[in-house]
Amino acid sequence: MKFDVIIGNPPYQLSDGLEGANFYRASAIYHLFIDKAIELNPRYVSMIVPSRWMTNTAEGISNEWTNNFINSGKIKSICDYEDSTKLFNQVLVRGGINYFLWDRNHNGKCEYEFHSENGDIKRKAMKLDSFNLGFVVRDLNAHSIIKKVNSKEDGYYKNQSTNFSDLVGPKHFFDKGKLLATNWREYKKEKCKTYNIKFYVSEHTNKVPYGWIKESDVPKNKKAINLHKIYISAGGGIPRYGEPGSVCSETYLVIGYNHCLSKEEILNIMRYMSTKFFRFLMGIKQKARSATRGVYQLIPLQDWSESWTDEKLYKKYNLTQDEIDYIESTTSSMDISNELNIAKDLN
Repeated sequence: MKFDVIIGNPPYQLSDGLEGANFYRASAIYHLFIDKAIELNPRYVSMIVPSRWMTNTAEGISNEWTNNFINSGKIKSICDYEDSTKLFNQVLVRGGINYFLWDRNHNGKCEYEFHSENGDIKRKAMKLDSFNLGFVVRDLNAHSIIKKVNSKEDGYYKNQSTNFSDLVGPKHFFDKGKLLATNWREYKKEKCKTYNIKFYVSEHTNKVPYGWIKESDVPKNKKAINLHKIYISAGGGIPRYGEPGSVCSETYLVIGYNHCLSKEEILNIMRYMSTKFFRFLMGIKQKARSATRGVYQLIPLQDWSESWTDEKLYKKYNLTQDEIDYIESTTSSMDISNELNIAKDLN
C-alpha cells in the first residue's frame, strides 16, 4: 500500500495514571507516530504535536531523536504556538503546540513561524538548529540576544563547564528511593541532638517549610551537607539559601554544591537568578513546568564576587534598547529580598 500524504493528531503521552502536576511527567509517545509515518515513505507528513520536543524538555523523547529530526533537512515548515489555547481554545498543552510539514523531497531551511504568548508573530526561513545545540531556539527574538552573549562568552553554551548548568545538581541530589522523597515523613519538627540536619521540604505538601533529620537519613552526597548552596524547586520559582548543615527533599534542585562557594558568592548567585536577564535565557528552554539542569544551558557564568543587576548585564552584553524592552516586557519581576534577609540570619 502506498501513501502520498499522512496527516494526524497522534496521542501525546502515556499518562500511567499520573494526575495533576505529575501528569506532565508522563512519557511522550507522539514521536513514535512520527517515526512510523516516515517509515511508510510518503511524500508528506503533517502532524499536530506538543512543542516540548523542540527544546529537549519532553519526557520520553531522547536528545538524539530531536537532533536527528531537526537536522534532517526534511522539515519544510513549522507553525509553533507558545500558548496552545491560541490554536485550540481552552486546551492547555504545557510548553505550547505546533504543526509541521515534513517533505521527503525537501532538503534545506525550514519556514518557521512563531506565535508568542502575547500574540506577536515572527517568521523566518532558517536552519532549525541555529546554534548547533541539537534543539530549536523557538523564540526568534531571542536569537540576537544569544548571539551577543556568545560574542562575549565564546561558545559558552556548548560545554556544561562554561555555562550555569555546571552549578546545577542532578535530580534526586540527596534523596534515593523513598528516603527524602517528597512524601517521606520521617523527620522531626524540632531540632535535637540526634536530629540536627535541617531538611527543606515542600511547604505546600508538608504544611511546614522544613524539618530535622539524622545525618544517617541522608543516603548520598553527604559532602554537600556542610556547604553553602541554593535550593530551588524543580519546577522553578524563588531560590532559597541552603545553609551549611542542611539538605533538601526531591522537591528541589541543588545549586552551587560543587564549587565550595562562600556565603556571599551564593547570595550573589541568588541575586543573579532573580534578574530578568537570567530568567529570560532560562525560559528559552523551560517551556513547561520542568526546570532541570538542561534549562540553564543558555545562561552564562559570572564573577560571583559581584552583585549582578539587569542594568549591569544589559551593559555587559551590549543589548540594544529593543532587546532590553523585549526582555523587560516578557519576563516578570522576582523579589528575593525576603530570602536574602532570611539568609543573613543563618550561619
